Amino acid sequence: MTIRPARREDAEAIAALHAANWRQGYAGNLPGDYLANEVEADRLTGWQDRLSTSDDGRETLVSLDAAGALAGFACVYHGHDPVHGAFLDNLHASAAHRGQGHGLALFREITRLVAARDPDSGLYLWVFEKNEDARAFYRKLGAREIERTDTQWALAMGEWRLRCRWTAEELNAVAAG
Repeated sequence: MTIRPARREDAEAIAALHAANWRQGYAGNLPGDYLANEVEADRLTGWQDRLSTSDDGRETLVSLDAAGALAGFACVYHGHDPVHGAFLDNLHASAAHRGQGHGLALFREITRLVAARDPDSGLYLWVFEKNEDARAFYRKLGAREIERTDTQWALAMGEWRLRCRWTAEELNAVAAG
């Protein structure tokens, strides 16, 4: 397994993995027509934009399997929230690579990046309440679900999401471990 910063040329593979995971994990949260017909182009545009522009507050990592194929990715925005800290916007492993440690390795590397940049920063993310698999994964990593709110995202109006959070102390313990 190799973890490295994402590159512009990774956009297509990241977008494909992202779209596949949304189709699997967000069925019932997002409109079926969007998942069937638009999600790939939407994710590709988003990842091409992210990876072709610099942002000192954003870091994106990829995890590669032994053959060099994309197995997962993660994206964090440092200093995103004055109370909750850095925002973990994405953490995905492909269905074929789940259970092989890619998600955990990406999470640990993100915690190291956040702790190195700002040791007083916590980390948080949003997860759909119905996404039990993701919630269980984050709980296993020590996240606490601290807030429940309805989403304001037009594609998922009426869906509940949860803020999962790690304090700076919790994050530094993960980073050191």
